Amino acid sequence: MKAGVKWFFPLLFKGHIRDHMRTHAEDKEEKPFGCTQCGARFNQRSQLTVHMRVHTGERPYSCKICARSFSHSTALKLHLRMHTGEKPHACKLCGKAFAQLPHLKKHMLCVHNTDKPYYCEKCEAFFKVKNEYQEHVEMTHPDDIPDDLKGIAVPPGGEDSQSGSGSTANVHIVDARRRPSPPQQQTRSAQQQEAIPKTEDKSSMPMEKMRTLLALLLKKISTPGRLKKLGFGTRLIDDVLVESIQASGRVPMTAEDGGGGGPEEVLAGNIQILLEWTIPEEYMAYFKSEQKTTTEILEELAA
Repeated sequence: MKAGVKWFFPLLFKGHIRDHMRTHAEDKEEKPFGCTQCGARFNQRSQLTVHMRVHTGERPYSCKICARSFSHSTALKLHLRMHTGEKPHACKLCGKAFAQLPHLKKHMLCVHNTDKPYYCEKCEAFFKVKNEYQEHVEMTHPDDIPDDLKGIAVPPGGEDSQSGSGSTANVHIVDARRRPSPPQQQTRSAQQQEAIPKTEDKSSMPMEKMRTLLALLLKKISTPGRLKKLGFGTRLIDDVLVESIQASGRVPMTAEDGGGGGPEEVLAGNIQILLEWTIPEEYMAYFKSEQKTTTEILEELAA
């Protein structure tokens, strides 16, 4: 495959070029989907469907954490970052991170005096659009892909599937405040080490989805006052979980314990500690007998 081609492969699918070219068109023939109420025109029916919600007030995408609703799935996705504390758009020059790309672009313009938010550290070159950045990397150093261009799985756009198992439908999760804490300890016990999931967890759940489900679960098992004290909604949910584990007298998993697995494995390990601590033993035994992974248990309980 020629350098740079794979970045634009989706445009080669049938109909994609046609739909893309419509974005440059201005006449009615190339934008066949029109709004009957305001006359706005669109090149795809799905765009018209979303636009009509401006007139109908429909908001089909609801946040399961705070019940706010949105007219577009992207708006919900950005909103969820308020709960998880995620800031995926980081400035490579100063390290400041943002929840939304437009905020990073504004930062680059105002602070670093450039309208090119994409930066190649290897070549010290700036790029205005991501496609240019991707093409540059593929052509100049394809064997050294920056972290911000490595493949990141995208969570499904629709509703999360819920388990049909009746065995866990009535699981009562113990309030984190009521579960007795073990004696204070400085090192993790052998039993805790055994509880931490290793690579056999075979989870491929995106971090964004894992954090959203964790936020849902914490909302279920903690009081608003406790969550506020932990900084829920104001900082990264990973840190909220770590402080919660420490406050219980338990020892959270760290990067050193992760065996080189990265932040995903550390987060999964701390979620496992939370589950072992808050789920009654008989239900945890059932999950283990079903060979449920940490993220599968999390998804089932947070649904």
